[in-house]
Amino acid sequence: MLLNSYFEITNKVATDDGFRYSVKLNPDHEVYKGHFPGMPVCPGVCSTQMIRECIQEATGVKLLISELKQVKFSSLITPNENPNLDIVFSLSDEGESFKAKCTIESGDTTFLTLKGDFKKVQ
Repeated sequence: MLLNSYFEITNKVATDDGFRYSVKLNPDHEVYKGHFPGMPVCPGVCSTQMIRECIQEATGVKLLISELKQVKFSSLITPNENPNLDIVFSLSDEGESFKAKCTIESGDTTFLTLKGDFKKVQ
């Protein structure tokens, strides 16, 4: 889990299409010492994990990423320059899983777009 160590949720809003979670990255997190020293960059796996954890928080259901159908990294997320991000997502409940469309953005910059399936765990 990255919530409350790697990032924290600062605001959450239900929208007409889904949810908008405002998050703040922790630039002092251990992961940035190796990714990359002197030029910290948010690892892609951490971005997808943040999305999963926000969807879990929104639905109240424990989830696993079962399939990532499309992931596009458009711009680097650097915690010193871009500590405040919005994770925006819409969900379709498919019974045993959620289909999700997500973006990570800040202002006019989109850092990541993702379409995937998140399996519900009992």
